[in-house]
Amino acid sequence: MTIKYQTLNNLAEIIDRDYNILKEDSFYRSLLEESDKENSFEASAVYFLDDVSLRCKASLSKSDHHDIFDKEASFELLNILNLKKEKTFVLSYSDISKFLVNGNKYKDCYFLFSKLLIKKSFFGFAVFIKKTPFQDSEICVLNLTLSIYSYIIKDFELNNVLKSQLSILQDVISEKEEAYKIIKKQNNKLIEADNAKTSFLANVSHELKTPLTAVIGYADVLRSRKLDEEKHFLAANYIYTEGSRLEAMSLRLLDIIVARRYEPEIQELEAGDLFAYLESIYAEKKEFQFRFAFEPCRVRAEADLLKTVLLNLTDNACKASEPGGVVEVTGARTEEGYLFSVKDQGVGIP
Repeated sequence: MTIKYQTLNNLAEIIDRDYNILKEDSFYRSLLEESDKENSFEASAVYFLDDVSLRCKASLSKSDHHDIFDKEASFELLNILNLKKEKTFVLSYSDISKFLVNGNKYKDCYFLFSKLLIKKSFFGFAVFIKKTPFQDSEICVLNLTLSIYSYIIKDFELNNVLKSQLSILQDVISEKEEAYKIIKKQNNKLIEADNAKTSFLANVSHELKTPLTAVIGYADVLRSRKLDEEKHFLAANYIYTEGSRLEAMSLRLLDIIVARRYEPEIQELEAGDLFAYLESIYAEKKEFQFRFAFEPCRVRAEADLLKTVLLNLTDNACKASEPGGVVEVTGARTEEGYLFSVKDQGVGIP
């Protein structure tokens, strides 16, 4: 595979150009126009993550300018993008038709997504739409171009922040000490908000992908129609259990987003029920030896959160273990309450 000299020259011009003289809308539109020079896209757009929704920074279309994706479906679309390990990939119309504002307009089109990353942090994506399949050479060039754009966008956004801070400083230059305190306070808030957003998105991605991966995996097994009646029931029960847990997590996230706070629902639980749940989850994992032992007791906790903690610890124990290894999950009363323990034979922390 070779890249044309003209393409390399275009990339060099992109890197050398001064984008800071442009306003935000013009800046993002110019990036899309540069990508469209050597291609014939039906439409293209740049999206940023805004909490757990999408915000369109700019879009181009042969017919008109509009938002390509339905904002109400952005949460589900982000889940699909997060499941993709590749940075740049192609999806068909059938994969994402339900997320489009005007689905019929792009029927039979192909959609190339490229995540915008800074040091592996996913902050947005660009999408390009064509009526013809994307060639490997096109994907290669767009992947390279978007990698460069990620850093150009970072510099552009940081420059805007700097301009804002300088404007504040000039307005209160006679009170330098007060201006310094204001800027420092704003900067700390930005850092805290950014850290909170990054942490929240990482946790959401992890907690939703775990049951989703399990549900999809067992559903695929059911489709094969090769299970006996008992295993068929176990798979269906697993899908129901994990689907219910996923529904509860989604409702909890919606409560957090709408109310901006979370009130845990504490209730009394039987330790035996929790261990029965874990045994049902790992019943089909034959590559490890699971040992469950517990003292009967009623504990006070939020069921979904406690299950999530236990599943994460047990999954981590499996990841650290070699096939055939033993994973022990125990529960016992203590003076302070009830102690859950997960132990494996793998390498790492004792």
